[in-house]
Amino acid sequence: QLYLQGRYHWMKWTEEGTLKARELFKQALAIDPNYALAYVGLADAWDPKLPPRLARAEVEAAARRALELDDTLAEAHLANAAIGFAFGWNSAAAEAGARRAIALKPSLALSYDCLGWILSMQGRFDEAIASIRKAVSLDPTAPGVVCDLGVVYYNARKFDQAVEWARKALELDGNLENAHRLIGLALAMQGRSNEALGFFETARSLDTTPWNIANIGWAHAASGRRDEARRALAELETLAATRYVTPAARASVHEALGERENALRAFEEAFTNGDPACLFFGVEPSWDSLRADPRFQALVRKIGVYR
Repeated sequence: QLYLQGRYHWMKWTEEGTLKARELFKQALAIDPNYALAYVGLADAWDPKLPPRLARAEVEAAARRALELDDTLAEAHLANAAIGFAFGWNSAAAEAGARRAIALKPSLALSYDCLGWILSMQGRFDEAIASIRKAVSLDPTAPGVVCDLGVVYYNARKFDQAVEWARKALELDGNLENAHRLIGLALAMQGRSNEALGFFETARSLDTTPWNIANIGWAHAASGRRDEARRALAELETLAATRYVTPAARASVHEALGERENALRAFEEAFTNGDPACLFFGVEPSWDSLRADPRFQALVRKIGVYR
């Protein structure tokens, strides 16, 4: 019961939900220290407030323990694949792990969802869309999975389809933060920054992550409201005094303000930190303005994920 409750909160894919899930998985392990699925839960639900290297050490240990307890458990192979990809940027090993999970449990929608993410970050969008469509067919009532299909369409620069699937996710859960944020991103990429701002503000009301603050700043900058954008940057700096704030979030606002050097320094900092946000360097549409810059191209090559 504790494990299932943890999964429910984790599938909200908010910081608050993740932290609540972590507590529930720990309670499950206090009752049964050999419960492999609870270790999988802890591996999946890394603490977003920790610096990446600290978060990585904890979740890798949990994922390894899950496999030690049951190496036939599809969820354990999937967790190891996801963590290896998020923190180690090893796309070949991650893809193999996700496919191993699918072979062990073909009915597990999250395996196809995770595989879709891995393929998407490599720029293999058609394969990624097919994989997440399979996940949706297996679990059509999971709003997070439905929204993920929209995210892949967004990465593929198919913004109308991204909005379509985000709205489908909101039909299942009107408070899904990811979906509100995704609609805002897609609208902003279509030059509709003022419309996007409302969705970013709604997303922030549902989950006060650094990305939601940054997206508000980005929308203001894109609409010429430089003072409001700088207020968002100041808010990120204040927040960084009490928790980890991905430098990539600051970079987005700096780039929108035309501050290329500041943006590149922040991206370099994210790389040095081993930040999972680096996976998006090759595909994130809002960073397309940087793609002709040799310094950003060098960063994408260092990550080694995008084909």
